[in-house]
Amino acid sequence: MNTSNKGFISYHPVSPLRRWITPVIVIGLFSLVGIALYFDKEPPDGLLKFYGIFGGFGLILSLATYWIAGYTKLITSEKDITLRQIGSTLSTGWDNIERIELTRGIEGLFLRKPCTRNIPKFIRYFPFGAGLTYEQLEAYSEGRFIPLSPFMWRWKDAIGEIFCNNAPQLFDIEERDYIA
Repeated sequence: MNTSNKGFISYHPVSPLRRWITPVIVIGLFSLVGIALYFDKEPPDGLLKFYGIFGGFGLILSLATYWIAGYTKLITSEKDITLRQIGSTLSTGWDNIERIELTRGIEGLFLRKPCTRNIPKFIRYFPFGAGLTYEQLEAYSEGRFIPLSPFMWRWKDAIGEIFCNNAPQLFDIEERDYIA
């Protein structure tokens, strides 16, 4: 989902449908079990406590997943690109992007100079998202890498075109024709 506001476009890492899937499944499953327990004449003693504890935990976990997916955003403008996640914000100008990594699952931006970042020190060495290469982890800890893999589902229809328009130095002519 993208929202426009005064020249900014923001992208969420998951579609609205995927964002709702976890809460709907968890609430649906626990509702079905609750209905079954309601109509059972003699439920086992510990089953209601077990159901209540794990039902509450499942609800909290699914709502947290929904909230985190909504908070994480890739925000683009004519001047810069910003990644906002829980606990961190990474921002850089388009001209600071040295190259883009488009290998599936480890996509991201390598920067010439460290980006503007708001990251607690303990998170700088433990980036969110598994599977980054050693080079990416090292660049992330120095503030020279912005991960893009959660947003790549929008590459073909929107984000790729924005990158081609704002950072054409990253692509050769054939790649620009393929993306746009």
